[in-house]
Amino acid sequence: AIKLNPKQRALLAMESRTLRDPAVKRVAALSGYVQRQLAKHYALTGERVVVIPNAADVPAMTDEQKRQARANLHKTHRVPDGATLFVFAAQNPRLKGFDTLVKALRLLKMRDVPVVVLLAGRYRPSHEAQLRSASVEASVRTLGSVTDMPALYAGADVTVLPTFYDPSSKVVLESLMLGTPAISTSYNGASDLLTPADGPPRGRVIDDPADAQALADAMAELCDADARRACRDAMGEVAEQVSMQTHVAALEQLLREAK
Repeated sequence: AIKLNPKQRALLAMESRTLRDPAVKRVAALSGYVQRQLAKHYALTGERVVVIPNAADVPAMTDEQKRQARANLHKTHRVPDGATLFVFAAQNPRLKGFDTLVKALRLLKMRDVPVVVLLAGRYRPSHEAQLRSASVEASVRTLGSVTDMPALYAGADVTVLPTFYDPSSKVVLESLMLGTPAISTSYNGASDLLTPADGPPRGRVIDDPADAQALADAMAELCDADARRACRDAMGEVAEQVSMQTHVAALEQLLREAK
């Protein structure tokens, strides 16, 4: 579908022309996922590619502010006692896995797993109809555009983003920076941070964005408070790793080396 879109065709052509230009000395990849894509599609490997993780900027929040954000969300959106609160944020819901999420919610309902999902972003009547068709509308609150996303991430139990493609989603980065576990896919570069090679997981990663069963299983796992606590305890220095200061410093170093 992307190749049929004139704008996307033009962008792909410019990307190809730039990356195949022998004058390009170094390429900064936002994630290991992007690094692998560069090797696969453009044969860019070795020292020519440097992974500089994507960055985000969120306000510092105390534990008390996070507890207040959670209380506000539960009250405003009528979250039942015992239900786990998820956030799904997307401007392009289909690309970010909305269809898979709806199917997963149906599976969780059949398993009597109580959840509420807050949908932030752009949603059409067709999305609402899809929720009704799956009989999961009672588990969803459609918020539309949200001006204070940090409060949303901080007040939720888990962020969920079963995306089909994302070089490195700021949705996941911002969630982790605020101490909230996340679920995403192997098609999201930010998933490098969810299951780091050198430490315990900070969430869950599913291999196939279309696998509703795998997503439902991951969501059910993080409905357990102890599992979420283990993810939060593993956050460590993730906020510093993906801060704007760290990102800019790495870019400056790369520019100096590429002269």
